[in-house]
Amino acid sequence: MSSPVRPGVSSRITPTSGKRRLALYVALGVFSLATLFPFGTAFAQTVPTGFISEKIVGPPFTGNPVAFAFLPDGRILLIDRVFASVRVAIAGNPVSTQVFTVPNVENFGSEQGLLGIAIDPEWPVRPYVYFNYSQVGGYSHISMFPVTGDLTDPASVNLSFGAAYHLLVDIPDQEPTHNGGTLRFAPDGMLCASFGDDQSACTSQDETTLTGKILRLDVSGVPLSGSGPPPKSAITPSDNPFSGPDDDARLVFAWGLRNPFRFTIDSETGDLYIGDVGEAAYEEINRRTGTTSAGCNYGWPRREGFVDFGFTCGEGNVLTNPIHAYEHGAFGNAVIGGPIYRADATDPYLFPVGYQGTVLFADVYEGWIRRLVKSGSNWIAAPPVPGQPSPTNWAQGFINVVDFQVGTDGALYVMRLAGADKGLYRIRPTTTTGAPTSLASGPPSAAALSIAVAPHPAPRGVPVEITFDAPAGASLRVRIVDVAGRTVRELWSGRMGEEPVAKMWDGRATDGTEMPAGFYFVHATAGDETATRRLVRLR
Repeated sequence: MSSPVRPGVSSRITPTSGKRRLALYVALGVFSLATLFPFGTAFAQTVPTGFISEKIVGPPFTGNPVAFAFLPDGRILLIDRVFASVRVAIAGNPVSTQVFTVPNVENFGSEQGLLGIAIDPEWPVRPYVYFNYSQVGGYSHISMFPVTGDLTDPASVNLSFGAAYHLLVDIPDQEPTHNGGTLRFAPDGMLCASFGDDQSACTSQDETTLTGKILRLDVSGVPLSGSGPPPKSAITPSDNPFSGPDDDARLVFAWGLRNPFRFTIDSETGDLYIGDVGEAAYEEINRRTGTTSAGCNYGWPRREGFVDFGFTCGEGNVLTNPIHAYEHGAFGNAVIGGPIYRADATDPYLFPVGYQGTVLFADVYEGWIRRLVKSGSNWIAAPPVPGQPSPTNWAQGFINVVDFQVGTDGALYVMRLAGADKGLYRIRPTTTTGAPTSLASGPPSAAALSIAVAPHPAPRGVPVEITFDAPAGASLRVRIVDVAGRTVRELWSGRMGEEPVAKMWDGRATDGTEMPAGFYFVHATAGDETATRRLVRLR
C-alpha cells in the first residue's frame, strides 16, 4: 500500500519518477499507514442489524499484525510485518502464542517486511507454510517452511518450523513501498502471489519482469533437494498465459498493477478479485477470471481506475477495465481487496443467503467495508441492508484494516494493523435473517425493482441513460442522489406500466447546476421496496 497523496500532489506523475515521488512524500510529511493514525484512539465499529463484531485475537503483539491464515482444524496463524513473527491462535483463546520468526526479513521501508502467508492446501500431508516477504539484500522472496508438531490438534500451539525452501528470490525490492504481498491458493492448487511495481511504474507493462504482477506458481512438485530456488520451469504451470521463452513471463498471471497489496480467489470459480492501490486519483477492484484467457493487463501506469493518463510505456497492450473504482478522498485511500463471500450451509456463522457471491473490500484509511454484487454482466454496489451505517458502507470503524477473509466457520475475519484496536476481529450474524434474498448475485429478478445505467462510467458531457423497471402498477419514484444521500435530481415519479422506463440524465441538478465528477446513485423506491445503482461521472 502506498501512503496517501495529500492535496496538491499531482496525479500526473511520470512512470519513472518513483524516487522523486518518495522524496516528495517525505517532504510533505506523508508517513506509512503504521504511523499515520493515533494508536491510542479507539474507533467505534458499526455493522448492520443482525451482525456483531468481536475481537477474536488481541494483544500482545510485538509490532504490526498484517495477515493471517487458517489451518484446516480452525487454528489461525498470524504474522507480524515489522518483527516477522508467526503466532498461532486457538479458537476461543484471545491471546496468541509466538512459534516462529522468519529469518532475514527487511523491515526498513514503510511497506517492507513479512507481508503474506498461505497454508498448503494438502495440509497435513504436505505440512508447509508459505511466506511472501522482503528479504535483506533488496529482493522479495516466496519461501516455504516445513512444519512439525501437532499438525491436526486444534487445541495445541505445538508447531515447529524447519529450514526454508526458497521458491523465488529475485523479485526486485529496491524501494521501501509498492511491495504487494499476498499469497493465496486457488481451487486448482496453484499458488498466486502479488507484487507491486517497486516504484518503477513501467515495469508493470513489461511481462518479462516480476514487479507490478500477480504470479501463478505450481508448487505441487517442490521442495526439491537443498534450499532452492528450483528452476523456474519446475514451478511454472503449463497453462499460464505466456508461453514464450522468458522464464519470468511464463510465471505472470495478471499484470499492469501498481500495488496489489491484497487480493482474494473465489473458492467456487477460481476468479481473482484484486485490490490495486492507486496513485492519486482512484482505487481499483479488478477481476481476473480463473481461466488463462487473455485480457489480464489492468493498465497501470497508463490507467488508474477508468481514467487514461496517456503515459507512453506499454503502447499497444490490450487493457482491462476494473469492475469497480472509487475516487480518493482528501487524505488519500488504500484499498484492501477482500473476499468473495462463499460459505457452506453447515457453517455455524453462515451469512444470509443474499450474501453468497458478494465481493467485499475495505479501505485502510477510511475504515469502511463495502460490497459489490453481480447484476447481469456488471458489478454494482450492493443495495443497503437494515442498520448499515450509510448507503455505501456495509460496515464502518475498521481503521487500519489490512487483511480480511471468510473463515472456515462462515464468519468474516478482519485484521487491523495498528493502534489501540489492532488485532483480529470476527463479524458474524446474530440471527438467521439479514440481507434479503434479492441481494444474491445474478441479474435482478424481473418481478423486482431493477436499474441499468449506460454508459458507466460516464465521461463529462455525455448524457447517461437510466433504465428502470418494477412490477406493473407499482408507484415508483426515481432520484439521483449524492454520496451523502442528498437528492440531486428527481428523475421520474409515476405508476409503472408493462414495459421498463428509460430517462436521460445530463449531469445537472434540479436547478440546472452541472454536478462535479464523482460518485452518485440512482435510487428507486416503490412502496417498501428500494433499489440503488451506482453512477460514476468522470472529469
